[in-house]
Amino acid sequence: MSKRLKMVICSPKYTGGCYVNLLMEEFDRAANANGLEEKQKLEMLPNFLIDSAKGWYRVYVDELKNSGANAPTWTILKKKLSEAVEVVASSLKYRVMLNNRKQGTNAV
Repeated sequence: MSKRLKMVICSPKYTGGCYVNLLMEEFDRAANANGLEEKQKLEMLPNFLIDSAKGWYRVYVDELKNSGANAPTWTILKKKLSEAVEVVASSLKYRVMLNNRKQGTNAV
């Protein structure tokens, strides 16, 4: 018999960007309120990713499958997603800084 959810609390969709830790906190809160276990969180997360975040997830999962590695734990997946977003955010920040420098402004 499948486990029935007592309440349904949805987490927002995530496109990528600096707010990944906030999203993951909200996702965890919703998952815990719905009684989801780690395996279920791992299965549900892709449903809340869109755009570049979903693309990152697909590449990450493909790399794991191709390398023969085991599926990540929830903690590892959250860390990897956060690290990936941090790299992208830093890259965007430096592009803005470079563009401002070219235009003769110092604002970030």
